[in-house]
Amino acid sequence: MSLNKRKSVIVWFLSALLFAPSLWAQEKSLSLDEAKRIALAYNKTLQNARLDVTIAKKKVFETTAIGLPQVTGKADYQHIFKVPSFPMGDTKIPVTFGDNTVFTLQVSQLIFSGEYLVGLQASKVYKAISEQALTKNNIEIGASVESTYYLALILAENLNIVRKNQTVMEQMLNQMEQMHKGGFIEETDVDQLRVNQTTVNNLAIALEGQMKTVHNQLKYLMGMNMSEQLLLTDKLDNVITGINPIANTEFNPGQNIDFKMMENQVAAQKLMLKREQTGYLPTIAGFYQHQEKQKTPILDFQPKDVLGVSLSLPILTSGSRSMKVKQAKLELEKVQNSKEQLKEGLSLKYQSQKLSYETAYNTFLNQQKSTEISNKIYEKTMVKYKAGVSSSLDLTQVQSQYLKSVGDYYNAVLNLLNAKVELEKLAQ
Repeated sequence: MSLNKRKSVIVWFLSALLFAPSLWAQEKSLSLDEAKRIALAYNKTLQNARLDVTIAKKKVFETTAIGLPQVTGKADYQHIFKVPSFPMGDTKIPVTFGDNTVFTLQVSQLIFSGEYLVGLQASKVYKAISEQALTKNNIEIGASVESTYYLALILAENLNIVRKNQTVMEQMLNQMEQMHKGGFIEETDVDQLRVNQTTVNNLAIALEGQMKTVHNQLKYLMGMNMSEQLLLTDKLDNVITGINPIANTEFNPGQNIDFKMMENQVAAQKLMLKREQTGYLPTIAGFYQHQEKQKTPILDFQPKDVLGVSLSLPILTSGSRSMKVKQAKLELEKVQNSKEQLKEGLSLKYQSQKLSYETAYNTFLNQQKSTEISNKIYEKTMVKYKAGVSSSLDLTQVQSQYLKSVGDYYNAVLNLLNAKVELEKLAQ
Protein backbone atom coordinates (compact mmCIF):
# COMPACT_ATOMS: atom_id res chain seq x y z
CA MET A 1 0.00 0.00 0.00
CA SER A 2 1.32 3.43 -0.94
CA LEU A 3 1.91 6.19 1.61
CA ASN A 4 -0.98 8.28 0.28
CA LYS A 5 -3.39 5.34 0.54
CA ARG A 6 -2.26 4.64 4.09
CA LYS A 7 -2.90 8.27 5.00
CA SER A 8 -6.39 8.04 3.47
CA VAL A 9 -7.20 4.92 5.48
CA ILE A 10 -5.94 6.53 8.71
CA VAL A 11 -8.00 9.68 8.07
CA TRP A 12 -11.10 7.56 7.33
CA PHE A 13 -10.56 5.49 10.49
CA LEU A 14 -10.15 8.56 12.68
CA SER A 15 -13.27 10.12 11.15
CA ALA A 16 -15.20 6.94 11.84
CA LEU A 17 -14.11 6.99 15.47
CA LEU A 18 -15.05 10.65 15.74
CA PHE A 19 -18.57 10.28 14.34
CA ALA A 20 -19.30 6.72 15.51
CA PRO A 21 -20.88 7.72 18.84
CA SER A 22 -23.54 9.77 17.06
CA LEU A 23 -24.29 6.80 14.82
CA TRP A 24 -24.25 4.11 17.49
CA ALA A 25 -26.22 5.98 20.15
CA GLN A 26 -28.70 8.18 18.34
CA GLU A 27 -30.88 10.18 20.72
CA LYS A 28 -34.21 11.51 19.58
CA SER A 29 -35.91 14.31 21.51
CA LEU A 30 -39.67 13.84 21.54
CA SER A 31 -42.63 15.72 22.88
CA LEU A 32 -45.92 13.86 23.26
CA ASP A 33 -47.37 15.50 20.14
CA GLU A 34 -44.28 14.54 18.12
CA ALA A 35 -44.49 10.97 19.39
CA LYS A 36 -48.12 10.78 18.25
CA ARG A 37 -47.29 12.18 14.81
CA ILE A 38 -44.51 9.65 14.31
CA ALA A 39 -46.76 6.80 15.44
CA LEU A 40 -49.54 7.86 13.06
CA ALA A 41 -47.03 7.89 10.20
CA TYR A 42 -44.97 4.76 10.88
CA ASN A 43 -46.99 2.40 13.09
CA LYS A 44 -47.36 -0.91 11.20
CA THR A 45 -50.97 -1.44 12.29
CA LEU A 46 -51.91 1.97 10.91
CA GLN A 47 -49.99 1.33 7.70
CA ASN A 48 -52.04 -1.83 7.18
CA ALA A 49 -55.24 0.08 7.96
CA ARG A 50 -54.34 2.65 5.30
CA LEU A 51 -53.72 -0.20 2.85
CA ASP A 52 -57.20 -1.53 3.69
CA VAL A 53 -58.65 1.86 2.73
CA THR A 54 -56.76 1.78 -0.58
CA ILE A 55 -58.00 -1.78 -1.20
CA ALA A 56 -61.57 -0.64 -0.48
CA LYS A 57 -61.22 2.18 -3.03
CA LYS A 58 -60.03 -0.34 -5.61
CA LYS A 59 -63.00 -2.53 -4.71
CA VAL A 60 -65.40 0.33 -5.45
CA PHE A 61 -63.84 0.78 -8.89
CA GLU A 62 -63.90 -2.99 -9.47
CA THR A 63 -67.63 -3.11 -8.70
CA THR A 64 -68.29 -0.03 -10.83
CA ALA A 65 -66.44 -1.63 -13.77
CA ILE A 66 -68.95 -4.50 -13.85
CA GLY A 67 -71.57 -2.09 -15.19
CA LEU A 68 -69.25 -0.62 -17.83
CA PRO A 69 -68.87 -2.01 -21.37
CA GLN A 70 -66.99 -5.33 -21.51
CA VAL A 71 -64.97 -6.27 -24.60
CA THR A 72 -63.70 -9.81 -25.15
CA GLY A 73 -61.74 -11.34 -27.99
CA LYS A 74 -61.57 -15.04 -28.80
CA ALA A 75 -59.79 -17.24 -31.33
CA ASP A 76 -60.90 -20.85 -31.99
CA TYR A 77 -59.05 -23.39 -34.08
CA GLN A 78 -60.92 -26.43 -35.31
CA HIS A 79 -59.97 -29.58 -37.21
CA ILE A 80 -62.74 -31.75 -38.74
CA PHE A 81 -61.70 -35.23 -39.76
CA LYS A 82 -64.67 -35.82 -42.11
CA VAL A 83 -65.82 -32.61 -43.73
CA PRO A 84 -69.61 -32.52 -44.33
CA SER A 85 -70.70 -31.45 -47.82
CA PHE A 86 -73.83 -30.26 -49.58
CA PRO A 87 -74.75 -32.05 -52.89
CA MET A 88 -75.32 -29.75 -55.82
CA GLY A 89 -75.82 -31.58 -59.11
CA ASP A 90 -72.90 -33.88 -59.79
CA THR A 91 -70.68 -32.08 -57.27
CA LYS A 92 -70.55 -31.85 -53.54
CA ILE A 93 -69.86 -28.47 -52.00
CA PRO A 94 -68.14 -28.58 -48.56
CA VAL A 95 -70.16 -26.93 -45.84
CA THR A 96 -66.99 -26.07 -43.92
CA PHE A 97 -63.26 -26.70 -44.01
CA GLY A 98 -61.32 -29.42 -42.28
CA ASP A 99 -59.00 -26.86 -40.71
CA ASN A 100 -60.13 -23.37 -39.83
CA THR A 101 -59.54 -20.56 -37.34
CA VAL A 102 -62.41 -18.39 -36.16
CA PHE A 103 -61.86 -14.94 -34.57
CA THR A 104 -64.64 -13.47 -32.45
CA LEU A 105 -64.98 -9.99 -30.96
CA GLN A 106 -67.82 -9.41 -28.50
CA VAL A 107 -68.93 -6.22 -26.74
CA SER A 108 -71.43 -6.51 -23.88
CA GLN A 109 -73.16 -3.91 -21.75
CA LEU A 110 -75.16 -4.46 -18.57
CA ILE A 111 -78.40 -2.50 -19.00
CA PHE A 112 -80.18 -3.26 -15.74
CA SER A 113 -79.33 -5.38 -12.71
CA GLY A 114 -80.74 -4.71 -9.26
CA GLU A 115 -77.99 -6.79 -7.67
CA TYR A 116 -75.34 -4.67 -9.44
CA LEU A 117 -76.86 -1.39 -8.23
CA VAL A 118 -77.01 -2.65 -4.65
CA GLY A 119 -73.48 -4.04 -4.90
CA LEU A 120 -72.23 -0.64 -6.04
CA GLN A 121 -73.77 1.00 -2.96
CA ALA A 122 -72.41 -1.76 -0.72
CA SER A 123 -68.86 -1.25 -2.01
CA LYS A 124 -69.07 2.42 -1.03
CA VAL A 125 -70.29 1.48 2.46
CA TYR A 126 -67.43 -1.02 2.70
CA LYS A 127 -65.03 1.80 1.82
CA ALA A 128 -66.56 4.02 4.54
CA ILE A 129 -66.21 1.20 7.08
CA SER A 130 -62.53 0.74 6.23
CA GLU A 131 -61.97 4.50 6.60
CA GLN A 132 -63.67 4.41 10.00
CA ALA A 133 -61.54 1.42 10.98
CA LEU A 134 -58.48 3.55 10.15
CA THR A 135 -59.86 6.36 12.32
CA LYS A 136 -60.46 3.94 15.19
CA ASN A 137 -56.90 2.60 14.88
CA ASN A 138 -55.60 6.18 14.89
CA ILE A 139 -57.48 6.83 18.13
CA GLU A 140 -56.30 3.57 19.74
CA ILE A 141 -52.65 4.00 18.77
CA GLY A 142 -52.69 7.67 19.79
CA ALA A 143 -54.12 6.74 23.21
CA SER A 144 -51.55 3.96 23.62
CA VAL A 145 -48.71 6.35 22.79
CA GLU A 146 -50.09 8.90 25.25
CA SER A 147 -50.43 6.36 28.10
CA THR A 148 -46.97 4.91 27.42
CA TYR A 149 -45.41 8.37 27.23
CA TYR A 150 -46.99 9.31 30.58
CA LEU A 151 -45.74 6.09 32.15
CA ALA A 152 -42.22 6.83 30.91
CA LEU A 153 -42.38 10.32 32.46
CA ILE A 154 -43.63 8.91 35.76
CA LEU A 155 -40.91 6.26 35.90
CA ALA A 156 -38.28 8.90 35.15
CA GLU A 157 -39.52 11.14 37.96
CA ASN A 158 -39.72 8.22 40.37
CA LEU A 159 -36.22 7.09 39.43
CA ASN A 160 -34.93 10.64 39.91
CA ILE A 161 -36.22 10.68 43.51
CA VAL A 162 -34.77 7.24 44.21
CA ARG A 163 -31.38 8.31 42.84
CA LYS A 164 -31.40 11.36 45.10
CA ASN A 165 -32.06 9.00 47.99
CA GLN A 166 -29.15 6.87 46.82
CA THR A 167 -26.85 9.91 46.98
CA VAL A 168 -28.09 10.86 50.44
CA MET A 169 -27.78 7.28 51.69
CA GLU A 170 -24.23 7.02 50.34
CA GLN A 171 -23.22 10.26 52.07
CA MET A 172 -24.84 9.16 55.32
CA LEU A 173 -23.20 5.76 55.13
CA ASN A 174 -19.77 7.35 54.70
CA GLN A 175 -20.42 9.58 57.71
CA MET A 176 -21.70 6.70 59.83
CA GLU A 177 -18.68 4.55 58.94
CA GLN A 178 -16.37 7.35 60.08
CA MET A 179 -18.37 7.74 63.29
CA HIS A 180 -18.20 3.98 63.87
CA LYS A 181 -14.43 4.05 63.44
CA GLY A 182 -14.29 6.82 65.99
CA GLY A 183 -16.36 4.70 68.39
CA PHE A 184 -19.32 7.08 68.46
CA ILE A 185 -21.94 4.59 67.13
CA GLU A 186 -22.36 0.84 67.06
CA GLU A 187 -21.67 -1.36 64.03
CA THR A 188 -25.35 -2.42 64.03
CA ASP A 189 -26.37 1.10 63.07
CA VAL A 190 -23.96 1.05 60.14
CA ASP A 191 -25.21 -2.37 59.01
CA GLN A 192 -28.80 -1.20 59.19
CA LEU A 193 -27.92 1.73 56.97
CA ARG A 194 -26.25 -0.64 54.49
CA VAL A 195 -29.47 -2.68 54.36
CA ASN A 196 -31.40 0.51 53.64
CA GLN A 197 -28.94 1.40 50.89
CA THR A 198 -29.32 -2.04 49.31
CA THR A 199 -33.11 -1.65 49.31
CA VAL A 200 -32.87 1.73 47.58
CA ASN A 201 -30.32 0.38 45.05
CA ASN A 202 -32.58 -2.54 44.19
CA LEU A 203 -35.50 -0.17 43.71
CA ALA A 204 -33.39 1.96 41.33
CA ILE A 205 -32.41 -1.13 39.33
CA ALA A 206 -36.06 -2.19 39.05
CA LEU A 207 -37.12 1.27 37.88
CA GLU A 208 -34.32 1.42 35.31
CA GLY A 209 -35.46 -1.93 33.88
CA GLN A 210 -39.06 -0.74 33.72
CA MET A 211 -37.96 2.46 31.96
CA LYS A 212 -36.12 0.48 29.27
CA THR A 213 -39.17 -1.70 28.73
CA VAL A 214 -41.52 1.28 28.47
CA HIS A 215 -39.17 3.16 26.11
CA ASN A 216 -39.00 0.07 23.90
CA GLN A 217 -42.79 -0.15 23.92
CA LEU A 218 -42.98 3.51 22.91
CA LYS A 219 -40.50 2.95 20.08
CA TYR A 220 -42.50 -0.09 18.96
CA LEU A 221 -45.70 1.97 18.81
CA MET A 222 -43.90 4.65 16.77
CA GLY A 223 -42.29 2.12 14.41
CA MET A 224 -38.81 3.23 15.47
CA ASN A 225 -35.59 1.27 15.58
CA MET A 226 -34.97 -0.23 19.03
CA SER A 227 -31.34 0.98 18.96
CA GLU A 228 -32.44 4.63 19.01
CA GLN A 229 -32.40 6.45 22.35
CA LEU A 230 -35.36 8.58 23.40
CA LEU A 231 -35.28 11.86 25.27
CA LEU A 232 -38.80 12.82 26.37
CA THR A 233 -39.08 16.60 26.48
CA ASP A 234 -42.50 17.02 28.13
CA LYS A 235 -42.47 17.64 31.88
CA LEU A 236 -44.71 15.62 34.18
CA ASP A 237 -45.50 18.67 36.34
CA ASN A 238 -46.82 20.53 33.28
CA VAL A 239 -48.95 17.54 32.31
CA ILE A 240 -50.44 17.31 35.81
CA THR A 241 -51.05 21.07 35.98
CA GLY A 242 -53.03 20.92 32.73
CA ILE A 243 -55.51 18.36 34.06
CA ASN A 244 -58.99 19.69 34.83
CA PRO A 245 -60.42 18.69 38.21
CA ILE A 246 -63.91 18.12 36.74
CA ALA A 247 -64.54 16.03 33.65
CA ASN A 248 -66.61 17.34 30.76
CA THR A 249 -70.24 16.47 31.52
CA GLU A 250 -71.45 16.52 27.91
CA PHE A 251 -71.34 13.29 25.94
CA ASN A 252 -72.84 12.49 22.55
CA PRO A 253 -72.72 8.76 21.64
CA GLY A 254 -73.11 9.74 17.98
CA GLN A 255 -69.59 11.21 18.00
CA ASN A 256 -68.03 7.95 19.19
CA ILE A 257 -66.20 6.06 16.44
CA ASP A 258 -67.65 2.70 17.53
CA PHE A 259 -71.16 4.08 17.19
CA LYS A 260 -70.38 5.51 13.74
CA MET A 261 -69.05 2.12 12.65
CA MET A 262 -72.20 0.46 13.96
CA GLU A 263 -74.32 2.89 11.92
CA ASN A 264 -72.47 1.75 8.82
CA GLN A 265 -73.04 -1.87 9.84
CA VAL A 266 -76.77 -1.10 9.86
CA ALA A 267 -76.46 0.52 6.42
CA ALA A 268 -74.59 -2.53 5.11
CA GLN A 269 -77.27 -4.89 6.45
CA LYS A 270 -80.01 -2.79 4.80
CA LEU A 271 -78.18 -3.22 1.51
CA MET A 272 -77.98 -6.97 2.11
CA LEU A 273 -81.77 -6.96 2.43
CA LYS A 274 -82.14 -4.93 -0.78
CA ARG A 275 -79.77 -7.32 -2.53
CA GLU A 276 -81.98 -10.29 -1.65
CA GLN A 277 -85.10 -8.37 -2.71
CA THR A 278 -83.58 -7.53 -6.10
CA GLY A 279 -83.50 -11.26 -6.80
CA TYR A 280 -87.11 -10.90 -7.95
CA LEU A 281 -86.08 -8.37 -10.61
CA PRO A 282 -84.87 -9.19 -14.12
CA THR A 283 -81.33 -8.77 -15.39
CA ILE A 284 -81.02 -7.14 -18.82
CA ALA A 285 -77.85 -6.98 -20.89
CA GLY A 286 -77.06 -6.01 -24.47
CA PHE A 287 -74.32 -7.39 -26.69
CA TYR A 288 -72.71 -7.02 -30.11
CA GLN A 289 -70.65 -9.79 -31.72
CA HIS A 290 -68.45 -9.74 -34.83
CA GLN A 291 -66.88 -12.94 -36.21
CA GLU A 292 -64.20 -13.54 -38.84
CA LYS A 293 -63.17 -16.91 -40.28
CA GLN A 294 -59.80 -17.60 -41.79
CA LYS A 295 -61.52 -19.72 -44.42
CA THR A 296 -65.09 -18.95 -45.36
CA PRO A 297 -67.15 -21.76 -46.96
CA ILE A 298 -69.20 -21.08 -50.06
CA LEU A 299 -72.37 -21.77 -48.13
CA ASP A 300 -71.98 -19.98 -44.80
CA PHE A 301 -75.25 -19.23 -43.02
CA GLN A 302 -73.68 -17.74 -39.90
CA PRO A 303 -73.74 -13.89 -39.94
CA LYS A 304 -70.61 -11.96 -39.18
CA ASP A 305 -72.36 -9.29 -37.08
CA VAL A 306 -74.96 -9.95 -34.38
CA LEU A 307 -76.65 -7.40 -32.10
CA GLY A 308 -78.87 -8.63 -29.31
CA VAL A 309 -80.41 -8.19 -25.87
CA SER A 310 -80.69 -10.85 -23.21
CA LEU A 311 -83.16 -10.90 -20.33
CA SER A 312 -83.02 -13.19 -17.33
CA LEU A 313 -86.00 -13.39 -14.97
CA PRO A 314 -86.41 -15.79 -12.03
CA ILE A 315 -89.83 -17.44 -12.31
CA LEU A 316 -89.93 -20.13 -9.65
CA THR A 317 -87.44 -20.56 -6.79
CA SER A 318 -89.63 -22.84 -4.62
CA GLY A 319 -89.58 -20.36 -1.74
CA SER A 320 -85.77 -20.13 -1.35
CA ARG A 321 -85.70 -16.49 -2.42
CA SER A 322 -88.49 -15.61 0.02
CA MET A 323 -86.63 -17.30 2.88
CA LYS A 324 -83.44 -15.37 2.07
CA VAL A 325 -85.35 -12.09 2.21
CA LYS A 326 -86.89 -12.99 5.57
CA GLN A 327 -83.48 -13.97 6.96
CA ALA A 328 -82.01 -10.67 5.81
CA LYS A 329 -84.85 -8.79 7.56
CA LEU A 330 -84.13 -10.64 10.81
CA GLU A 331 -80.40 -9.92 10.51
CA LEU A 332 -81.19 -6.24 10.01
CA GLU A 333 -83.36 -6.27 13.14
CA LYS A 334 -80.48 -7.83 15.10
CA VAL A 335 -78.02 -5.15 13.96
CA GLN A 336 -80.48 -2.38 14.83
CA ASN A 337 -80.88 -3.86 18.31
CA SER A 338 -77.09 -3.96 18.65
CA LYS A 339 -76.93 -0.30 17.65
CA GLU A 340 -79.38 0.71 20.39
CA GLN A 341 -77.55 -1.47 22.89
CA LEU A 342 -74.23 0.14 21.96
CA LYS A 343 -75.72 3.61 22.36
CA GLU A 344 -76.91 2.81 25.87
CA GLY A 345 -73.66 1.03 26.69
CA LEU A 346 -71.54 3.99 25.61
CA SER A 347 -73.56 6.37 27.79
CA LEU A 348 -73.19 4.01 30.74
CA LYS A 349 -69.47 3.59 30.08
CA TYR A 350 -68.99 7.35 29.92
CA GLN A 351 -70.71 7.89 33.27
CA SER A 352 -68.62 5.11 34.81
CA GLN A 353 -65.40 6.43 33.31
CA LYS A 354 -66.25 9.95 34.42
CA LEU A 355 -66.70 8.72 37.98
CA SER A 356 -63.39 6.85 37.76
CA TYR A 357 -61.70 10.04 36.56
CA GLU A 358 -63.09 12.13 39.41
CA THR A 359 -62.17 9.43 41.94
CA ALA A 360 -58.65 9.23 40.52
CA TYR A 361 -58.32 13.01 40.73
CA ASN A 362 -59.35 13.11 44.40
CA THR A 363 -57.06 10.19 45.19
CA PHE A 364 -54.22 12.04 43.48
CA LEU A 365 -54.80 15.16 45.59
CA ASN A 366 -54.89 13.16 48.82
CA GLN A 367 -51.80 11.16 47.91
CA GLN A 368 -49.96 14.34 46.95
CA LYS A 369 -50.53 15.75 50.44
CA SER A 370 -49.57 12.44 52.04
CA THR A 371 -46.30 12.33 50.11
CA GLU A 372 -45.42 15.87 51.12
CA ILE A 373 -45.96 14.94 54.79
CA SER A 374 -43.94 11.73 54.41
CA ASN A 375 -41.11 13.71 52.87
CA LYS A 376 -41.07 16.16 55.81
CA ILE A 377 -41.02 13.29 58.31
CA TYR A 378 -38.20 11.58 56.40
CA GLU A 379 -36.07 14.73 56.26
CA LYS A 380 -36.56 15.46 59.98
CA THR A 381 -35.77 11.86 60.91
CA MET A 382 -32.51 12.02 58.93
CA VAL A 383 -31.52 15.15 60.83
CA LYS A 384 -32.33 13.45 64.13
CA TYR A 385 -30.43 10.32 63.09
CA LYS A 386 -27.33 12.32 62.23
CA ALA A 387 -27.61 14.06 65.59
CA GLY A 388 -27.92 10.71 67.34
CA VAL A 389 -31.45 11.43 68.59
CA SER A 390 -33.19 8.88 66.35
CA SER A 391 -32.26 5.20 65.92
CA SER A 392 -31.41 3.40 62.69
CA LEU A 393 -34.63 1.40 63.05
CA ASP A 394 -36.63 4.65 63.13
CA LEU A 395 -34.83 5.83 60.00
CA THR A 396 -35.50 2.53 58.23
CA GLN A 397 -39.21 2.65 59.01
CA VAL A 398 -39.56 6.28 57.99
CA GLN A 399 -37.61 5.74 54.78
CA SER A 400 -39.73 2.74 53.83
CA GLN A 401 -42.84 4.78 54.54
CA TYR A 402 -41.57 7.64 52.40
CA LEU A 403 -40.59 5.46 49.43
CA LYS A 404 -43.96 3.68 49.60
CA SER A 405 -45.70 7.04 49.70
CA VAL A 406 -43.74 8.16 46.62
CA GLY A 407 -44.68 4.96 44.80
CA ASP A 408 -48.34 5.39 45.77
CA TYR A 409 -48.24 9.00 44.57
CA TYR A 410 -46.95 8.08 41.14
CA ASN A 411 -49.46 5.23 40.90
CA ALA A 412 -52.17 7.81 41.64
CA VAL A 413 -50.76 10.07 38.91
CA LEU A 414 -50.69 7.16 36.45
CA ASN A 415 -54.29 6.16 37.29
CA LEU A 416 -55.41 9.76 36.83
CA LEU A 417 -53.69 10.16 33.46
CA ASN A 418 -54.99 6.80 32.23
CA ALA A 419 -58.51 7.76 33.31
CA LYS A 420 -58.10 11.01 31.37
CA VAL A 421 -56.98 9.16 28.24
CA GLU A 422 -59.87 6.67 28.43
CA LEU A 423 -62.40 9.47 28.94
CA GLU A 424 -61.08 11.37 25.93
CA LYS A 425 -61.23 8.21 23.80
CA LEU A 426 -64.98 7.88 24.38
CA ALA A 427 -65.60 11.34 22.94
CA GLN A 428 -63.81 10.48 19.69
